[in-house]
Amino acid sequence: MRLYLLIVLVFSLAACEENAPDIPPLGPQEVGERRILIEEFTGVRCPNCPDGSAEIENLVALYGDALVPISIHSSGNFAIPLPDSKYDFRTETGDQLLDFLGQPRGYPAAVVNRTLPEGEPSLQQGQAAWAGLIERAVAEEPIVAINLSIDFDEAVRELSVTARVVPSQTIDESLRLSVMLVEDHVVDPQITQDGIIDEYDHRHVFRAMLTNTEGNPLGDSFSAGKTVPFDESFSLPDAWVAANCEVVAFVHKVGENKDILQVTTAHL
Repeated sequence: MRLYLLIVLVFSLAACEENAPDIPPLGPQEVGERRILIEEFTGVRCPNCPDGSAEIENLVALYGDALVPISIHSSGNFAIPLPDSKYDFRTETGDQLLDFLGQPRGYPAAVVNRTLPEGEPSLQQGQAAWAGLIERAVAEEPIVAINLSIDFDEAVRELSVTARVVPSQTIDESLRLSVMLVEDHVVDPQITQDGIIDEYDHRHVFRAMLTNTEGNPLGDSFSAGKTVPFDESFSLPDAWVAANCEVVAFVHKVGENKDILQVTTAHL
């Protein structure tokens, strides 16, 4: 009898193991690791800008996915296409972003996480400051999660973007969501300190915004775990290489303080 009960117990335990439910993945309240946005302002006629772009690639190699770069071709005369340029990287939104974030004192120039450095009058900072600003920003704990998913219909080149913003704690201030579209590895001429490079590899080129230039308002008060949705569609121009395109979404403050709280990406 004891042997019989032992056999029944063993088979019962095995059955429990085989039928055990799958453990669900971490929920949307898990904010993950801190990611940092660097917005570089550049132009094809700016001979110093390739040095800044090279420094950003060095920082990406150092920080990996924690650093999200965007290159915005909005620098006045520096951004005017060259005679042999196939593309015009300028956008009206790029000009608006430059006005929104402030004019740099010189180039290369970039804004790190839209955070005003202590003792500085401008968000725009020169190349020498980027590494230190990124190091400080990446050490901060994120307080929101962004669940980003995309669907791209290649037949009609229609992109659908869905984002869900979920705070991990109560936040009593206005927040906005900005969603950008970036294209990487666009080959076109660029002026450098050594002359024109006809087949220059332009990285992380800002193409369009799927939200307002200053971001879409999410609200003025958020409880921990509350989900704020965003859904938008966009038709991808034929000249853009879909395989090289990426959606960048970030939650940020607005007004005098423009700090970015978290950023995430999704490739087409």
